[in-house]
Amino acid sequence: MGAQSEDLFLASLEKLEEQMVYIPEIEAGEVIADLAIVGGGPPGLTAAI
Repeated sequence: MGAQSEDLFLASLEKLEEQMVYIPEIEAGEVIADLAIVGGGPPGLTAAI
């Protein structure tokens, strides 16, 4: 699910409108990780498992 509803997204695509979505900034704490997986292809997904 994205930042806007699917109906609104499809309507804007049909009209070829520029996508303007406001995503508010949030204050997130620091995340300490031992491993960062970059990429979502088969190797990245395999590494995530």
